[in-house]
Amino acid sequence: MTRSPLYEPPRGSGLKRYSDYLRSQVETGEPMWLSEDPGTRMLGMVCAADDEPRIWRQPFLVYRDFVLRQELEAAMGAQPVAELYSRAAHAVDELAHARRALAAKNASQADRNWQPRPPTHLHAALVLAAYLDEVAADLGKPERAVMARCLSVSRRLGVTRFVVYRVVKSLMWSSLSGPNASSNLLALMQFSAVMARADRRPISGLAALGGA
Repeated sequence: MTRSPLYEPPRGSGLKRYSDYLRSQVETGEPMWLSEDPGTRMLGMVCAADDEPRIWRQPFLVYRDFVLRQELEAAMGAQPVAELYSRAAHAVDELAHARRALAAKNASQADRNWQPRPPTHLHAALVLAAYLDEVAADLGKPERAVMARCLSVSRRLGVTRFVVYRVVKSLMWSSLSGPNASSNLLALMQFSAVMARADRRPISGLAALGGA
């Protein structure tokens, strides 16, 4: 049975090349999630959380400032959570430590034996960022059909337009609406910038809108 290109990007494809380049950036030097640049920091946290879904094994800052914060924002809204992190940082730290300790205590043997899996979320994010590059490039121009944009992305990434369409259909609305929309958009801008750097071309498309 053929595996989805979101699990294993085809050899020689743009998606594979972008994925490999992204990994090289994440694994070289200081962790991206420690960067002072907000966009780079967000991208690093997305990558770190995707690589290690077990919260007790994630870097503490990744869990506290990304995973836990998104959960709290979904429940409480962005503004109350921003105030909580600003005015009660010690309480947030205690909550994060308690949640991680409880997760470790309750982990099953299967959880403890878990091995890293192909980074499907990262590949899907690259596809979505490439699609939003097309949307950004179309600003001020006659509207193009969704499938026409998907075809352009498929040629760039080396996957079928139907794979692109499924990612767009399943992720775009959920990613760009709700309390996590701003952080998700910031991360997608960084994915766009990563692809531009991998191509050794000037920042354009989605990333250019945010000055990434």
